[in-house]
Amino acid sequence: MYGDPRAASSIVLSGPHDLVGDEIVRVEPVVFDGREIHVPAALPGAPEYRTVFGAEQTADELRVGIANTLDERGEIPTANIRVALDFRDVAGTAVASAAVGLESYANFQLQRFLAPGDEFTLPGGKVRTLDGLRDLPLHDRYRLVLPDLMNCEKPTSETWWEDLRRIQSLAALQRHAITEPRSRGGLRGERSLSQRLYGAEYRGAASMMLSVFEHFTPGWINEQLRQALAAADP
Repeated sequence: MYGDPRAASSIVLSGPHDLVGDEIVRVEPVVFDGREIHVPAALPGAPEYRTVFGAEQTADELRVGIANTLDERGEIPTANIRVALDFRDVAGTAVASAAVGLESYANFQLQRFLAPGDEFTLPGGKVRTLDGLRDLPLHDRYRLVLPDLMNCEKPTSETWWEDLRRIQSLAALQRHAITEPRSRGGLRGERSLSQRLYGAEYRGAASMMLSVFEHFTPGWINEQLRQALAAADP
């Protein structure tokens, strides 16, 4: 893997003979300390997948740590503050980063097929431009827009769809700091955000992301790339 597995790269198929067969990394210009430089363009969804994969693993380890470090002296056991707060950080990171990765991937695909002034007709006849489609709820982009643009089946019957809706809703609670018990589409019951995270509802975020990518663009993150991302240092 050339450079870093989070970067968008491709193999040169034609052109100068000394470049054909090489793997090149797409870059974009930014102004950095007053100078224009080129920075690697991220493969949409890949950096977030790496973050989510690591956060899920760490959260699972810390859940075990919570169980093993409970202070049992009181009537109700008390969690170790450092372990519990570390867990809360990484579990929240898992759901929030998963939602960001899905946003990144969805919006990248939208702009592949639609120019800023193009119009798309939603079911029911409502017409939206690219910016209007980006404003749709995440799950609506995946079920109403991308299947049509990318000529694939709607994902709502896939086994991972329930996971997408769950993680999407958890990320919204995390993002807006809604901590009181709340029922919400995609979630079961009425529980607080902390209860949902300590109850391990964050699990499955990383595998769900891979399933989403594979549904719409098979091979987007292939096995080699997945292993490289999983093994990359944080």
